[in-house]
Amino acid sequence: MDIQKHKSSFYVFLVVANASLGTFFFGYMIGVFNPTQECMETVNEWGDNKALYDGLVTGILFLKNFI
Repeated sequence: MDIQKHKSSFYVFLVVANASLGTFFFGYMIGVFNPTQECMETVNEWGDNKALYDGLVTGILFLKNFI
């Protein structure tokens, strides 16, 4: 009887690719997007809705991965 001792190679590839892209995106958010948020808030005059618009902009950046 042949017992499989590990997950399929393709599944492992997908998990590693997902972790790599997540790490890349996290670094991008810290290094590029977060410092520009305050400037975006001032230029667009978001006022009291800063948290809402920051969340929407951040969510849209994640959405581009599905397109």
